[in-house]
Order: sequence, then C-alpha cells, then structure tokens
Amino acid sequence: MNTADSQSIPVLSRSGSLLLPRPLLGFFMSRRKGCVSAGIHTLFHFPLSIFIGLQQELKHRQIKFYEKIHDSEMLVQYFSRILN
Repeated sequence: MNTADSQSIPVLSRSGSLLLPRPLLGFFMSRRKGCVSAGIHTLFHFPLSIFIGLQQELKHRQIKFYEKIHDSEMLVQYFSRILN
C-alpha cells in the first residue's frame, strides 16, 4: 500500500473514482461508517441548486425585458396611429 492509497479513499466506482483526502471525506461522512451519500449530495446539490436558481432568475428577467420591449413597441404603434 503506497502513501496515496493511505491518504485517500475512493468514493465512486473504480472506473471513474473520485479520491478525497481523509479529512475532507471525514467532514462529509455521516455517523454510519462508509456513508458518504449525504456528503456527495451536499458537495454537488448545493452549488447546482444555486446555479439553477440563478438560471431561472435570469430567464425570468429576460422574459420581463422582452415584455417591456413588446410593450414599448405597442405604445409606439398606438401613438403613431393617434398622430396619423
């Protein structure tokens, strides 16, 4: 066993294993030995949920922006009809 094996524990499958240092792995582990699902969930889900929330907010603002452009075009058409 070399030092890299003793310092890291494979978290995922052997084909695409993610190696975490023992202190970091210990931080993400729950009370039951070997349970890292809560840590993996925290590690990936939280930043992903922030990204999805920002993406939805930007989409909402983009829709609002297009609605304002559409409303302003409607106003221009309305006033042009009144003035003609």
